[in-house]
Amino acid sequence: MLGTHDDSPSKAEQIATMTRPIQAWYATQIRDAEGKVQPEMNYLQCLERNGGVAAVDSLVDPKTGLYLQRSLDQLEQNHNLCGDSYKNSLLGNGISTEFSNVLVVADTGKLSGIAIAPLADYIAMLVFSSAQPADACQELPTIANLLAAGCGAIDKPAAMTDVDIAYLKALYGMEPDQSLSLQQGDIATRMKRALSPH
Repeated sequence: MLGTHDDSPSKAEQIATMTRPIQAWYATQIRDAEGKVQPEMNYLQCLERNGGVAAVDSLVDPKTGLYLQRSLDQLEQNHNLCGDSYKNSLLGNGISTEFSNVLVVADTGKLSGIAIAPLADYIAMLVFSSAQPADACQELPTIANLLAAGCGAIDKPAAMTDVDIAYLKALYGMEPDQSLSLQQGDIATRMKRALSPH
């Protein structure tokens, strides 16, 4: 549940240590091109053991965001190594990562005086986006500023903002099996469209 820690007790302890008043941990799973699901950790370890390439984004051309031609050979080698199915495409491989569990822990001793409604939106943003808010106050209006140091009351919204909602809609609207660079571009484009005045 607390991610990859290579069976090292000290690393597991470090991952499990709370460093924020509200913190989330994520367990993820892999969904293949045929819809079969398996825990991500099992999948990554299986690929490593069998000579596959787990970091398929390393097979992407950084200029175009498309898979390199030689990458198709590697993806073909990965094909069915670990009971998964790929699609052969320069845009995406049919493999996506999704949440299987999210654990949120709040230190209520550090949250006194904060209303429940903004806290609920803050937690929702953590759960749905897997983004740990920055320690510093963000320039864009976001619920992530609720617990950030250096934010004045005006920078701490009482609810999710238009920026937060645009981000979540873009995040869940993009194609989950595309390369990382295509996903990032898609999210940025969707957010610009959503936030631009009509």
